[in-house]
Amino acid sequence: MAIRSYGPGKFNTLLDSYLYELSLDGVDEELGDAQDFGWYGTLLFGSRVSQEVRRIAAEHRDRLSDEEVQALKDSVGVMLFEDSNGFVTVVYFRKDSDLDAAWQDVMAAYEDWLGPDE
Repeated sequence: MAIRSYGPGKFNTLLDSYLYELSLDGVDEELGDAQDFGWYGTLLFGSRVSQEVRRIAAEHRDRLSDEEVQALKDSVGVMLFEDSNGFVTVVYFRKDSDLDAAWQDVMAAYEDWLGPDE
């Protein structure tokens, strides 16, 4: 079994949906609002995240595939983005430096979007 598609809807994969559900309990960093710029949040992985995602899957009467478990193990964290239509994109990062650079890019884009008066 591979990383499973969510099907038509809010998420690309089932794993993305479980990570988003976990993010509702809090993220490591966040900015923006889905109704305007878009909402961004980061989840840094540790043993807690894998366990929590498995718990969430079990609550949905599901079990993560080997590939989904491996995707969590191979990642140091994710960045989530929710747009004004409610669609969520999750980007997985294998290196802290890549996640940090992507977050810096988002913060710079947000500052530009706010304009010089903010």
